[in-house]
Amino acid sequence: MIATGGGVLVDESNCAALKRIGVIVCLTGRPEVIAARVERAGAYARADVQIDSSDLTVEQLADQVIAAFGARAARRVLPPA
Repeated sequence: MIATGGGVLVDESNCAALKRIGVIVCLTGRPEVIAARVERAGAYARADVQIDSSDLTVEQLADQVIAAFGARAARRVLPPA
């Protein structure tokens, strides 16, 4: 399961359920680091896959990420063994 934002973790029962089935990772950064990353939007635009998560639920976002990886894997040509 992929969780974005802290909304899922605000509810203690949700947090406990997530901890039972997986590992929760919180990515943090100093304000100046986050600002520098935002300013590199042009570099991020070169990513193979871009997904606008603004209006997606966690489940929708996870589905789109998984679908994107599946599509990339289907197009990938492996060298002969």
